[in-house]
Amino acid sequence: RSLPYAEGLEIGFNIFGQSKRGRGLIAEVVRIFTAYLFYTYPIPRIQFNTLVDIADDKHLAYARTLNFTYEGTMRKAMFIRGQYVDLQLFSALREEYPSLDVVLEEIHGTAG
Repeated sequence: RSLPYAEGLEIGFNIFGQSKRGRGLIAEVVRIFTAYLFYTYPIPRIQFNTLVDIADDKHLAYARTLNFTYEGTMRKAMFIRGQYVDLQLFSALREEYPSLDVVLEEIHGTAG
């Protein structure tokens, strides 16, 4: 059950093998999965957070390819290896996200 103020879903993703990174696998999966969640559930938003340094413009650009928007920094939000670290929060809103058919067409050239 979600918190009363959190009427949406939070997703997480990671590729653990360095050799598998940089191939666009996460971008494709996140875009399809997000569109599917909006298609399936009556939710207003989907979010994810990350440890990446947003001072690096490539991370913000990557989030844009997922059709997510940077919302802000959650300061000292997680305790890792003996210290508190900041998390960067990104979200997608139902009314701003492309439909599942559009996403599938963009990625595979075929709609469901």
